[in-house]
Amino acid sequence: MSVDKIKEKVVKHKKLFEYGFLAMLVLVVIAVFLSNFLPNNANTLSIDEYVSGLETRLSKILSEVENCGKVNVMITVDSGIVNVLAEEQSEKETSTGKEITVTPIVINGETVILKSCYPEITGVLIVAEGANSISVKTKILQAVSSVLNVSTDKIEILTKK
Repeated sequence: MSVDKIKEKVVKHKKLFEYGFLAMLVLVVIAVFLSNFLPNNANTLSIDEYVSGLETRLSKILSEVENCGKVNVMITVDSGIVNVLAEEQSEKETSTGKEITVTPIVINGETVILKSCYPEITGVLIVAEGANSISVKTKILQAVSSVLNVSTDKIEILTKK
């Protein structure tokens, strides 16, 4: 190979490298720009919104059950929402042994949440017009137990006046 051909290939590869670097830089800038518009951790439902939404949806669907009539639902929960944080762990040897440090990962000033665990349902109270009928009461009990994954001993069904 002649020296001119080698120089030509080096210049060609240098140009490809520069274009690749420029493309990566553009992608990083776009990612940083878009991260400011993605939903942040503050957009998760509050516990009241979560429970209220469940109550509304359950009331609406139960009122569609034959002979059930108007329905009101109250749901109680164990605690608030538990967030599982992204963490990094580091180990350091000390004179007394290993020291392990766990710190949450923070991006753009916000702690990274891997998932939000909604609380366990501890009780459900249903007041329905048609609850004086054993068959309606049984249908409500089975439906609520299935939909909310709650044992039947945590569900109380009363007749509406």
